[in-house]
Amino acid sequence: MNDKKFINASDIGFYTFCPRAWALKQLDYEADNQWEMEAGKEFHQIVGEQELEKESETREKRIRNQRIIHLLTVLTVIVLLCLISIIVRIVLK
Repeated sequence: MNDKKFINASDIGFYTFCPRAWALKQLDYEADNQWEMEAGKEFHQIVGEQELEKESETREKRIRNQRIIHLLTVLTVIVLLCLISIIVRIVLK
C-alpha cells in the first residue's frame, strides 16, 4: 500500500498565509485560551495591512515608471520629428 501523504493546494495556500497556523492544524491543536486566538487575529491584521501598503507602493511605483516611459517616448518622437524636419530643409536647399 502507498503510505505517501499528498499535499493539496489549500494546504499550500494555508501554509503560505501562516506557517504556524498550518503546523498547529497538522497537530490538531485547538487554543484553549481566547487570548491566543485574539493575539493571532491581531497579528494577521497587522501583517495584512502591511502587505496592502506594500502592494499600494508597488502599484504607485509601476504607474510612475509607466508615466516616465510614456514621457520619454513622446520626447523621443518630438526629437526625431525635429531631426527629420532639419534634414528635409537641408536636402531641399
